Amino acid sequence: MKKNILLLSAIAISGLSIAQVGVNTPNPKSTFDITAKNPTGTARTAEGLLVPRVDRQRAQSMTGVETSTLIYINNVTTGTQSGAAAQIDSPGYYYFDGTFWTKMVTDPTLFADTSIYENNGTISSNRVVAQADKTLAFTSTATTGTSHFSVDGKTFSIDALNNRVGIGTIAPPSVLSVVNPTAGNTIDAFSAGINNCGTPCGQGTARNINLFNANGTNSQFASLDFIPAITADGISGASIKGIDRDRNNGYAGLQFYTRNASGYAPRMTMKSSGNIGIGTQTPTNLFHIESATSGAVKIVDGTQGENKVLTSDANGVATWQAIPIQNSPNIYNTNGTVIGNRIVTQGANTLAFTGTSANLFSVDGATFSVDAANNRIGVGTTTPTATVDIVGTTFGIKNSAGSGSWDNLWFNVNSYVPSINASGAENGLQFNVGTNATGTYGDGQTLKTVATMKANGSVGIGTTTPANSAILELSSTNQGFLPPRLTTAQRDALSPKPAGLMIYNVSTNCMDFWNSASWVSMCGSITPPQGNITAINCISVGNNGTLTNGISASGVTSIIPYSGGNGGTHVGQSVNSTGVTGLTATLTAGSFSNGTGSLTYVITGTPSGTGTANFAINIGGQSCILSRTVVAAAGSISSLNCAGASTTGALSAGTAVSGVVSTIAYTGGNGGSYTGQTILSTGVAGLTATLSAGNFANGNGTIIYTISGTPTGAGPANFTINIGGSTCTLSIPVEVTAYVCKGQQGIYIDPNNPQKYYRCILVNNKMETYKFTCPSGSLFDDTSKLCIIQ
Repeated sequence: MKKNILLLSAIAISGLSIAQVGVNTPNPKSTFDITAKNPTGTARTAEGLLVPRVDRQRAQSMTGVETSTLIYINNVTTGTQSGAAAQIDSPGYYYFDGTFWTKMVTDPTLFADTSIYENNGTISSNRVVAQADKTLAFTSTATTGTSHFSVDGKTFSIDALNNRVGIGTIAPPSVLSVVNPTAGNTIDAFSAGINNCGTPCGQGTARNINLFNANGTNSQFASLDFIPAITADGISGASIKGIDRDRNNGYAGLQFYTRNASGYAPRMTMKSSGNIGIGTQTPTNLFHIESATSGAVKIVDGTQGENKVLTSDANGVATWQAIPIQNSPNIYNTNGTVIGNRIVTQGANTLAFTGTSANLFSVDGATFSVDAANNRIGVGTTTPTATVDIVGTTFGIKNSAGSGSWDNLWFNVNSYVPSINASGAENGLQFNVGTNATGTYGDGQTLKTVATMKANGSVGIGTTTPANSAILELSSTNQGFLPPRLTTAQRDALSPKPAGLMIYNVSTNCMDFWNSASWVSMCGSITPPQGNITAINCISVGNNGTLTNGISASGVTSIIPYSGGNGGTHVGQSVNSTGVTGLTATLTAGSFSNGTGSLTYVITGTPSGTGTANFAINIGGQSCILSRTVVAAAGSISSLNCAGASTTGALSAGTAVSGVVSTIAYTGGNGGSYTGQTILSTGVAGLTATLSAGNFANGNGTIIYTISGTPTGAGPANFTINIGGSTCTLSIPVEVTAYVCKGQQGIYIDPNNPQKYYRCILVNNKMETYKFTCPSGSLFDDTSKLCIIQ
């Protein structure tokens, strides 16, 4: 107590003498100067300034407090956060600002530089830069990139490296590039409007857009280009260019270019003189057209018509008019009657009739007609339907008009028995065939006589001189006669069966003939050979159709190749499946081929399960195993119960998941298969639900999803399940992870909220946790330990 009195006395005396107080110093340098008694060394005595320590209720109850009063709040569980204590929310230093106790902020993260030169930021209200007579310039020394200054992304961008400005693009390809950045946008990309009433207002001539070339040496001084490509660096598809440049007089013309398959060239030229040329760059008249093909000009105004001419009236207005009929009649302007025989002597000249109508040219009505529209000729018809269409009962070709006219060939077309007739054919009528790729009508071609028909009715194939006593003679040294081949059942179904009817029976491998009462085999008592093969291949099988578990097979066949066939018969067979049962492979009775061939087995029945159905094939002295895969039907269920799902394990915000699975029940399973799936969470992100591929049960069952990942926050994590034709939402709660200081002082981000962070401080050998919140619009960066404006 004595020491305190002496200290107060010293302070009072010091204050009276020099108005400055010093503690542990005889020379105070300010109103109140406290100097450490032991500023250096290893002394253990505590030193410092200990301000009054009160709880929140005490601070809230104080009255008459002077502004700038400093206290330390050591307990906030008392009192309320209201009145003068409205800002007291945690222990710490507070000063009185005249109204509230205000916390002294000591966190360095709240004093980060947020100027435009060091950080991004968000303008909290409208701003105006008043420049007055001052300039505001942005300079750049960038050596890469294209967008060095921008407003609202693509809305306005400057490429300082290439001295370009972009509107609607951050990579302008030209000095000024205007692009409508939104696909399907109907807003105009560029407008150049003025407000000028011209002469009535005493204003000059208004010009919206000016195109000029600062270099006076180029006669083609301006260009407006249209680019078919989707970028500005594409080639020009069409252009309007300025030509005939006369800088002294201000004269100029225009030239219109287009690009097509023949190249990029001027199509229309408008000279400074006013002459317009199409197809020429040097028009000599006011309107000058040149074309390498006819029909260069087409005028359609409703008065056009065939054989009309363009006629001007007194005012120069032209319309299409019919050609006036001349007084002298001729075939071009009027019909007429020939009053005598006429001969057109052509000499070396040609006479051609051209046109496009159906009955372009005719003689005596339907006697002869030319269809120019379809390139057809009609004889006896004005509407031919073939290249040459002859309508009548007889069409003939004869050797001559006089002697020898009996040597002729004609077609007789009557209602019931049309015929091909030949007269004067003493040596018969021949049918010749060739495989020539050159020549026409036998000229320079090689033909072979395949058949000859003589006047006595004898027909020869392979011979031009069939025996007169034979109605048909076949002659060959390398070919045989192949009669109709029928099975016994097909043979017996023939009707009627005249005596002598002959066929080859493939069921018995014998020639049979009908003797007017029964079929007679020409094999006698010879028994067809027993069919044999030397090898059968169940590996290289041609499989058709699909076998599905529980579904009746339809259109399913297997074609098995064999070799060494002897042409003999087999009785067929039916083979039941093993492995997957319920199926039968059936082969119809028949004959083996001589040499290689194949056997077609038809598979029927309903598979009893999935897997492999095996058929033990044994035929013709050979055997093998035919295997067919039976697939599962596509899996389906009637309902899926996510609300009743059972989840083992728990999810915590910011903590990696381990051992968490959810089991979901379903009804109405068909036993079919389903593929695996991976589903990302919504609500709380960062999680994945994984299901392995498998099969549904028949009826009721469950499917199990494994949960993995790290939840980004707390709340419900939702997974949209869609499988087997049913959907539902699996919802799993994610618990909040309370942050606990783990024994080391420092600043740490809140794992549940990136806008918040914690400060861990060791106080009296106890780790204290202090919670802070970044200002609005900023997030805590755990690397720099600063609140960064977003």
